[in-house]
Amino acid sequence: MKDKQVAFLWFYTGVLLIGAAALISHADDLSIWWDETWSIFHSSRSLTQIISEPDLLWPFGYFALLHLWSSIATLHEFALRALSVFFGILATAFMIRAGRSLFSQTAGLLAGLAFGTSGYARCFLLELRGYSPMLLLEAAFVYVYA
Repeated sequence: MKDKQVAFLWFYTGVLLIGAAALISHADDLSIWWDETWSIFHSSRSLTQIISEPDLLWPFGYFALLHLWSSIATLHEFALRALSVFFGILATAFMIRAGRSLFSQTAGLLAGLAFGTSGYARCFLLELRGYSPMLLLEAAFVYVYA
């Protein structure tokens, strides 16, 4: 029984690595769109301004987090998209857990693999908008609900 759990742990790690590779390999393919410049502009203000004038369309704290991330990782396109990749990997992990909770370990692997390699999810996870934390919150909600 323990060997089977260890094997699934390696499979879960493999699914997360495949999902990360799918995201990272396309992180430099996109150019910054005009709406993403709004995210960069909004997050380039001071933290006091960001918190006092929140953008209600995105998850609370997204622009403050993007501000903190850009102060550490610079304003390079790839570095900014790395935060979204991190959210995508966490969302994939939550999808694995949700599949495990709802059905079985194999279903968790398949759910994580489908989400982590989905072109639709990748499109939203790589944008410099609030889509990536929203997908993470949705995956976390499905897991908690399950």
